[in-house]
Amino acid sequence: WIDHFVVGTNDMVAWADWAVNGIGLTRRPFTGLTTAARKKNIKIICFLWWEGGSCRIGAFLQPEIYPPANELGKELPRCGFYIRREDIDMHLRRLDRYKIPHTDPVKTGADGEEGASIYFADPDGNQWEFWAPVLMPDGAMEIATEEKVGRISHVVYGCRELARTAAFFEKYCGIEPEQSSQTAEGTLVLRLRAGARLVYKLVD
Repeated sequence: WIDHFVVGTNDMVAWADWAVNGIGLTRRPFTGLTTAARKKNIKIICFLWWEGGSCRIGAFLQPEIYPPANELGKELPRCGFYIRREDIDMHLRRLDRYKIPHTDPVKTGADGEEGASIYFADPDGNQWEFWAPVLMPDGAMEIATEEKVGRISHVVYGCRELARTAAFFEKYCGIEPEQSSQTAEGTLVLRLRAGARLVYKLVD
């Protein structure tokens, strides 16, 4: 599985509220907020994790204001979480309740498997998605939040040279590219043994 995913934020409190409300994670204390920590130049960070497992997300307070983000579903990198197909409407209602910007469910197979994505954003414009696959991997929902959000399903990155990236992961991680007729052009899919994916999109 994918252990963690980290983003930058301009407002740590707002980001933590977003993670608690949108994903159902348990609120945790921030790191680096004491005077002693400031004197040691410890960064202001927040990690929130799924109870009983290694899956977690985190944010680091940034020294500069983030630029405007691309439209939902177009920004990279992007992190996804497993959800069940029958729970899609419940997740949409929660996102609406907390005024979290999101798309309608999008059916796709472009990133290596069939399912439906709901793209959404945090207060800084970092993009995320709920992923409801047609075939749920064993254990994907074994660790879930109170809001029925499972493990990290995939992470999507930009890449300037797909062949070089594929060779790197094959040599150092023993992961070979997945071949599928549905995968979109300019997309590299690297599947982990349990079922989660690392996805790379060709960019300029």
